[in-house]
Amino acid sequence: MSNDKTPPNRKAELQLSQAIHQLKNGGEKEAVLPLLETVMAHLERMTRHDPLTGALNRNALIDSLNAELNRSHRTGHTFSVAIIRIDGFQEMMDRYGRPVAVQILRRLTQETQLLLRTLDSFGRNNADEFVIVMPTTWIDQSIKAINRLKQTYGAIDWTGIAEHVQISFCTGLTTNAQGDSAEAMLDRARQALLAAQAKGPDSVSQIEPGLPDFDPEKL
Repeated sequence: MSNDKTPPNRKAELQLSQAIHQLKNGGEKEAVLPLLETVMAHLERMTRHDPLTGALNRNALIDSLNAELNRSHRTGHTFSVAIIRIDGFQEMMDRYGRPVAVQILRRLTQETQLLLRTLDSFGRNNADEFVIVMPTTWIDQSIKAINRLKQTYGAIDWTGIAEHVQISFCTGLTTNAQGDSAEAMLDRARQALLAAQAKGPDSVSQIEPGLPDFDPEKL
């Protein structure tokens, strides 16, 4: 694994400067082009990923949700959205400081991305709140995925980051409904999250939207 800790924006800036320097000094196009392509890849990643954790950012999450809503409209497939929030995260940050909190978020992101399916999307919505978009997944299947995530977090030795740290999270789950929007799904999942937090740490709550009204006259 690379030990290069250069921030992506700084890395892209250095590579772009290098490419410009080569062009100014008569560098061959074939030599400069791969460097420019690398810069573009870094820039694209920066526009879609959270710079702190590497998870998708909110804009990319909205894009993912809209793509799934469009697919559901075409195919009729149900999909799930989960919002997870780390229990007691602010207290941990107050106790251990921001550097430890950042390490926790990065480890959480790494472990979650390893566990989820390649078709799932995982992103950071705000400080300690993450969103998982799970295509072609019903609520009961989503709960199984969340439970696997809980088991994974529970098995991690977080004390390598800070003594006495143990991570749990609350989860709000929902599925798509007819005429849904990305923001409507996120709002519904957040309502479910609040209900889970009201039950206590490590809790899960769900909101399944009602079926559309049945009008026999339209048959």
